[in-house]
Formats: sequence, structure tokens, C-alpha cells
Amino acid sequence: TMARMAHASVWLRRMCVKRRRRRSDRPKVGIDDTAPSRTGAWASFRGFAALSWIVLIGGVTASLVASALWAHAVQQRQQSTFDATVRSVESVVATELERQSVLLGALQGLAESNPEMTNRLFRAWYEGAEIAERFPGGFGVTYLERVPAERVAEFATRQEADPPSGLPSAPFELYPNVPAPDYCLLRLGVWEIVEIDDFQVSAGLDYCATSIAGVQGSLPMPAALHAATTTGSVAVLSPEMTRSRVMALIAPVYRVGAPTATAEQRTAASLGWVTASFDAE
Repeated sequence: TMARMAHASVWLRRMCVKRRRRRSDRPKVGIDDTAPSRTGAWASFRGFAALSWIVLIGGVTASLVASALWAHAVQQRQQSTFDATVRSVESVVATELERQSVLLGALQGLAESNPEMTNRLFRAWYEGAEIAERFPGGFGVTYLERVPAERVAEFATRQEADPPSGLPSAPFELYPNVPAPDYCLLRLGVWEIVEIDDFQVSAGLDYCATSIAGVQGSLPMPAALHAATTTGSVAVLSPEMTRSRVMALIAPVYRVGAPTATAEQRTAASLGWVTASFDAE
């Protein structure tokens, strides 16, 4: 029995050795060292994707920068064109204001030196000086007189007998007829255009009225008259006052020889104002 067991053990060892030899003789099936591994392939794919994203982002960024630069260039050209237009308009307006200021100075001297001038003589001066030809685009030239309330009836009688030139013939009627200590009424005038923005200029219009029926908002004329009186200089009414872009220059008229050193003295010496209005366009 012991011999049989020893013989079986030897046989078993031989069989194990044979199996081991057979396994070692089989060809090895594994990963070829020369072929890329899965990890390497994935890394290559990620690198390519990252490069694609970088190129895409770079292209988009470049496009945005180029668009911004182009928009800036266009805006600069538009701004340059606008600035040139503004400078041109400012130059034209400044030239026109200078020309109208010369006319205004002549009106001042005429009103101060001829307090009893009639509208007939004023019209003769206007035509003789060729005002319409020398100052084209004008709406009219006027002398507005400060009239105390107690003298309005006397003023109305004189104006009906000697009406301003260019206004429709009609009885003098104070408008708006609102109680006030004094009024700013048209004493002398030559009007080329008497209707502005559907508003008819009348001989009895009170230019010191702060509001007029049918005209929206507060009127700038009273403030401009006050400014011209107290400062002693020319006041300008902005073109925004009307749709027709009317610009008016206003200069005060004082009693000859009266002191005008202070605002109070100028107000006390004020007789009225001369105006020249023209189309700002």
C-alpha cells in the first residue's frame, strides 16, 4: 500500500510539471507594446478637443474685437460729421447774430433819439435803409413801449390813427386783457410775417403777458425783456420757443440822460425795447 501511494505521488508531480510546460509553451496573448494604449488614445483625443476649443474661442474673440473696433471707427466718423455740422451751424448762427446786432444797435439809436416817431416815418426809415434786402429772413423789427395801465386808452387811440406796418387793420384791443400795473405794447413796427405757428400777431398784444390762451406753456418773452432791462445788454430768445425756429434779439431803450449804473436805475429809466426777429433755419 505504501508503495502504491508513493507511486501515485510521483505520477501526480509529473502531471503537474507537464501542465506547467504546456502553459509556458503556448503563445502569449497580451497588449502589444508597440500599439498605443487606451489611456494614450484618450489623452490624444482630449488634447485635440482642447486645441479645437482654443481655436474656436480665439476666432470668436477676434471677431468680437474686430466688430468693436469697426463700430468704434463708424461712431468716430459719425461724431466727426456731427461735430463739423454743429460747428458749421454755430458759425452761421454767430454770423447772423452779429449782423442782427448791428441792426439792433441802429434801432436803439433811432428809438432813443426820436421818441415821437410815427409808424409812417419808421416804415420810411426801414425801406430807405433797405433792411429787408440787407437782413433777409427777418420776421420783423419793432419798438415795444412800456405803457402804464392809466395810459392804455390814450395809447390805443394813437395806434389806431398810426398803426404799425404789416399788421391787419383792426381796432386796437388789448390782448390778453388782464389787469396789470403796466403793459409792453407795440409802439413802432414793420412786420414781414405776422403769423407764427398758427398764432396771429395783433397790434394790441401785451408782450409782458406770462400766458396767452391757445399757447401752451409759459412765455419766454417777459423774462427776456426783464433780462435786457436789468443787464443793459442784448437778450436772445431761443429758437425752441416755436416750431418755426424763430430767434429774437432784444435790447433795452432808456430815457436819454437817465442814470443806468445799477439794475434799479436801469429799470427806472426803461422806456421799452427794440427787437429784431428772424428765422434761425
